Amino acid sequence: MAGIIGIMALALLGFPEPPTDDPLPMVLLGHSLPASRGHVDWMIARSPTDGPLASWRLSAWPRAHAGAQRLESAPDHDRGWLTREGVLSRNRGTVHRLDSGLLIGWTSVGTGATLNVIWDTMGAQTLLLSSVSGVWSLALADR
Repeated sequence: MAGIIGIMALALLGFPEPPTDDPLPMVLLGHSLPASRGHVDWMIARSPTDGPLASWRLSAWPRAHAGAQRLESAPDHDRGWLTREGVLSRNRGTVHRLDSGLLIGWTSVGTGATLNVIWDTMGAQTLLLSSVSGVWSLALADR
């Protein structure tokens, strides 16, 4: 039952279905804002080859032994964000690529999931996605 609850919770968060054969492309963007503190945008393709990117905001990417970061859902983004960088229109700031990579797979655990990703620069990571009272967080698994 816990696995079903986890899958339902991830669907509500807008998380893509786990990849079966082909990994899902993803990108991590630093978003600097003109009038406030910036954030990190994490985007994952909903399919290996086409369609939109599921998107979330974090104040910072999780670091080893540093605890979890709150994860906030954002609207889906155009797939072009996998390669786009630069100044945004309408005074929405600037984005720069922090890293890009692939979501290899995920496993539902309780009301969250364990994700296996490979970044171009950061390398392989295991991420822990969890929900407590409807508030989502993301942490790096200790190795």
